[in-house]
Amino acid sequence: MKNYAILAVLMFATAFAHAVPTRGIRSPVDVVVNTMGEYEERWYPEENMINKSGLLTPFIDGVTDFTDYVYTAPLHEGWDDYSWLSAYIYSGELIFDMGREYRIWNFMMWNGGTGISASPAAFTVTTSRTLDFSEATVVGTFTGHQRGYVGTEYWITPSVGRYVKLTIDGNFGNPCCVAIGEVAFDAELLHPIPEPSSVTLAGIGLTALGAMAVARRLRERRRDA
Repeated sequence: MKNYAILAVLMFATAFAHAVPTRGIRSPVDVVVNTMGEYEERWYPEENMINKSGLLTPFIDGVTDFTDYVYTAPLHEGWDDYSWLSAYIYSGELIFDMGREYRIWNFMMWNGGTGISASPAAFTVTTSRTLDFSEATVVGTFTGHQRGYVGTEYWITPSVGRYVKLTIDGNFGNPCCVAIGEVAFDAELLHPIPEPSSVTLAGIGLTALGAMAVARRLRERRRDA
């Protein structure tokens, strides 16, 4: 019976060892607020900021390590077609939905097209657990740049939230719009979700432990009889 106990413990350990990584680079799942509009929804939609369409170096959500990815100096296409362009509005808010609550450690943004001069010149990053931002945390205020199409890491204060707001204040003089190529976050799951194989292993471990308990009770009853 001792061997069964060891087996059950090993199965639990293996299940946890194969859990889905809890931290990695992630794209938001949706743009839920955009007060700056879209220059042409058909060609330059807000979804271009979160769909990885213009990334020349792809990543896997929740699997690729954020820091390792930054070190590759990942590039974004310089064409407008892979960017979001605002509708002749140069200041406003973008709110991204991460899909669930995360501990958000860091932020990365790629410039959009239109000759770089449409890149955000100044912006603030705020996180919140709720869409109304009634309890919000300002995690950083930054000056943008015009250094081409390599992803830029902006060091923010770690916080917990589901929604991330960019408050943009102007561009670098482009009369058309503000342009962003892509955004991504270094995000950590607060409650890791095990892989299906891990769930199976854990279930086998529970079954083994249950069988051991039943067998022990039967032995005790025989002794008492």
